[in-house]
Amino acid sequence: MKRCGAEKKWGRAMPIDQTGRRILLEGANNVRDLGGYPTLDGYQTKKGVFLRSDGLHRLTDADINQLLDMGLRLVVDLRSGQELERKPSRLCGVEGVRYEHIAMFDGVQSAMFEGQLPRSMGDMYCYLLDHSFDNYRTIFRLFGETKGLSLFNCAAGKDRTGVLAMLLLKLAGVVDDDVIEDYAISERNIYEASKRQIEELRKQGIDAPEYLFQSHKEDMLMTLIHLRERYGGAFYYLRRCGLSDQEIRTVRKKFIT
Repeated sequence: MKRCGAEKKWGRAMPIDQTGRRILLEGANNVRDLGGYPTLDGYQTKKGVFLRSDGLHRLTDADINQLLDMGLRLVVDLRSGQELERKPSRLCGVEGVRYEHIAMFDGVQSAMFEGQLPRSMGDMYCYLLDHSFDNYRTIFRLFGETKGLSLFNCAAGKDRTGVLAMLLLKLAGVVDDDVIEDYAISERNIYEASKRQIEELRKQGIDAPEYLFQSHKEDMLMTLIHLRERYGGAFYYLRRCGLSDQEIRTVRKKFIT
């Protein structure tokens, strides 16, 4: 495998999310409800509609039952086939839950840290927007069809998951500052898991750069600017993906109070 460069020592662990949106599970660290954010037109994003999450391979039976009790009906797994093979989702095959694998290539986790790394996470997020039209069209159609709670995840719940969460929040009309804060929380929630992953990579001869495990606010700001300047915002981006106005409005309507 390719050595990826130097990695600095991290400081002390950051505090976990204190917003009340975090779903406390034994087998996952970064499960959060996207509800409760105010929108520019006076509404609020609904709780119990969309959950963003990290990997689901360590969920306990109690975790699964908790999610089912919350009304879970759809899981969209954004990881690569190689990631799934190494760490299968425990929600695949659960009765009453539709499980869809829609691989998003981020060039980092999906590539197992091989090959050319992005210059920044912001560059990678913009790349995902520019090269994932078909995937986002499929995902938002699934969201629109689902009656109940939808969960989407990748490995850490930060990058591929973060871009999708951003699109949902911007479609609802959430202001940039809140979208950026929602993104930044991931670094705190996955801090301990990231330290373990860094150690595992070192044992394989890979020195992964620190920024791969962080969620710098400027990276999401770059992505928001790119979305606005290149596509005109989330609604018009989803149009560019091939969704109809009605399909887009259906997702927005179910997500706001």
